[in-house]
Amino acid sequence: MSLALSERKVPTPEGLAEKSGLSVLDVNELFPTLDDLGDEIRTIAAGLYQNLDDAMPRQGSLSIMLAELVDLRATFYETAGDLRILGDAAEQFLPSIAQARAIRDGRYRATLASLFSDQFDDPNSETLSKIEFATSWESWRHLRVVQRLSVDQAKDVIRSVLDAVASQDR
Repeated sequence: MSLALSERKVPTPEGLAEKSGLSVLDVNELFPTLDDLGDEIRTIAAGLYQNLDDAMPRQGSLSIMLAELVDLRATFYETAGDLRILGDAAEQFLPSIAQARAIRDGRYRATLASLFSDQFDDPNSETLSKIEFATSWESWRHLRVVQRLSVDQAKDVIRSVLDAVASQDR
């Protein structure tokens, strides 16, 4: 995983062999395909960042929960951001990464539906979709990488979007 982060790409068997001191044959035995190697990196990363990914706000008023959700997601995205960017690129050619992302995204949606079940009767509500979108990795990545906002600026943008969403739902 550290090689993937330092080189900003899924390492090749040759690169992994060179950095690890293993032979290319040994690396190929451990990881018969690049997808196997990518999946191992994803598994390690998931273990490292699971607590941050799973962190959700406590029950309370909608506005307080949304503000806390922004802070929690920002912490997760900033901590795991480099690996998420690597995963974005890798999922184009590594099926295990694409599948894991689909599962993670579905799990996040279900968690939000459960978390906000007291506020929204319909787990498929448009408001819930807006919350999911605003707090997604894609939105965070766009604000931080494309628009080059600071962490505080990105959080302010997301909070203002969520405030507007919450006020429309009332």
